[in-house]
Amino acid sequence: VSRQRPHRGLENPSCAYGLSFSRSVSPLTSINADVRWMHVTSTSAAVGSYNGPGWDVQVSTMAIPRVKLTGSTERKP
Repeated sequence: VSRQRPHRGLENPSCAYGLSFSRSVSPLTSINADVRWMHVTSTSAAVGSYNGPGWDVQVSTMAIPRVKLTGSTERKP
């Protein structure tokens, strides 16, 4: 994947390898997770490169009737 930012004169090619899973951990709660190792390079020294973990995790529950609560966190290139 290559993210181009023409208005800034940057290009950020990236590679990522990882695992994704989705699971109901109880009748009321579910989890969706994507965990990966990322390698992102940049054409600008001001932006820098990144080589490390990335994730997208969501936890949802319906512990309160008719209300779905969702919490999430992510780190993407």
